Amino acid sequence: MKLYKIHKWSEVFENADSRKRVRLGYYYMPSGCDSSGYLGLMSEFEPAEAWQAYGIFVALCQHAATMDKEVRGSFLNSDGTPMSVRRLALIIRADVSILERSLEILMHQSVKWVSAEDMPVTCQSSADPVLENSGFVQGQGQGQGQDILSDDAAPSSKDGVDLFDEADTPPAPDPEPEITPDEEFLAQLWKLSPALARSRSSRPQVKTAWKKIAKKDRPAYDVVLESYQGWMRCYEWTRDGGKAVQGLHIWINLHRWEDTPEPAQALPSQTKYKF
Repeated sequence: MKLYKIHKWSEVFENADSRKRVRLGYYYMPSGCDSSGYLGLMSEFEPAEAWQAYGIFVALCQHAATMDKEVRGSFLNSDGTPMSVRRLALIIRADVSILERSLEILMHQSVKWVSAEDMPVTCQSSADPVLENSGFVQGQGQGQGQDILSDDAAPSSKDGVDLFDEADTPPAPDPEPEITPDEEFLAQLWKLSPALARSRSSRPQVKTAWKKIAKKDRPAYDVVLESYQGWMRCYEWTRDGGKAVQGLHIWINLHRWEDTPEPAQALPSQTKYKF
């Protein structure tokens, strides 16, 4: 029987901190699209199969991260036996034939994202009980993410509850935080400001500077925006490539909308003398 593994899981997808954790709530996915495996995947195979295999690989990594730290990256049942392709397909909710083809691609010499090694089949007693803490009902920070159901058995249930219910029904997303008028205005002002003004400031600083102004003394949003556009066109901020542009929070702290300068005038051309 073959034991499938994510190739170099510990070295590539974890760090010193994650290797200490019993169970991961996240894993590290390498960045970039220039690795030899990625280039091999996308150049050696038809696009539909390549992207299908890529999606399968991400799903395999998602499941691998739930394994116990001692075996993370290897697809083992909780009794130590290798997971069959059928069992693995059941866990990641993939069609068996799609998973089989994707594994072939992922183990190809040009990709090598998954490896497989032969393991002897271990006889197991049919009377072995099913652990209550099955990997299909996943808790945070504990458990191996596995079960010991036989590969040919259908998913069991306890007290009439489908073990897949929790995984198939995602929790309701948290409601989007309501954006206040001030936040919307400051976001607009931030977007309007030159890159140099943003580099000399930060969003928290801008928010703090605005909050310092008593509500009764705050100018209308359009007054501030119009004044800021005036500053962006003035000579002081346009000369020398805009070197004199102030950080946005400083501009707010100084109430610069109260003294909007005149737009920069075109400088007269210099008289050229011939000798």
